[in-house]
Amino acid sequence: VALDLGEPYWGDIGQHREIFDFYTSLAAADARGDVARALAGIDVAPDADGNRLVRSSIGRARVRRSVLIDCAIEDGVVEDSVLIGTRAGVVEARRAFDVQSVVTALTLRERAGSYKVVSEDPVVAEELERVTTLFLPNRTMLVRVREDTDLRDRAQNYDRPILGNPISFRDAHRIVSELDPDVLEARRSAHVRSILARGLLRSRS
Repeated sequence: VALDLGEPYWGDIGQHREIFDFYTSLAAADARGDVARALAGIDVAPDADGNRLVRSSIGRARVRRSVLIDCAIEDGVVEDSVLIGTRAGVVEARRAFDVQSVVTALTLRERAGSYKVVSEDPVVAEELERVTTLFLPNRTMLVRVREDTDLRDRAQNYDRPILGNPISFRDAHRIVSELDPDVLEARRSAHVRSILARGLLRSRS
């Protein structure tokens, strides 16, 4: 079954293990990977390093056994990972995924994942973490959750801030749900344009 959810701004489904498997299956070297790539329309043969690069530029980055789609990165090391729409100066990713982040420097530890992060400061997702940027009416914030965080435990993990997040997932969900999606997209696009216009994604090494 394939579901096209369009452009979601909030996902609260408690399926972080499955999300990791869903994205990283694109780089799998088995039948599961063959099926995932066929569904995604990826018919690019792997290069000498086992990569499938689709409309992507990698600058000086060392990339191994990974899938990159519509990416532009300048430097770093990417291994056994999947990047989709990533624009970054430096990416360090090992067995991880990113979707549509625009960031000066992005570090993804093993089984980490990032989704639509927009930041002119370096961002690190630790092992098993998921990170995203929320554009709220009065501020922009990076929000973290772990693959093994049980958000069904509302008292412990949903109704109060955890993992250093400035607000709870309950409050974040409420605020984002009340916002106009067009306003959210305009705010995100403005941040992206600012980062790109100032050339902040150029590698400094």
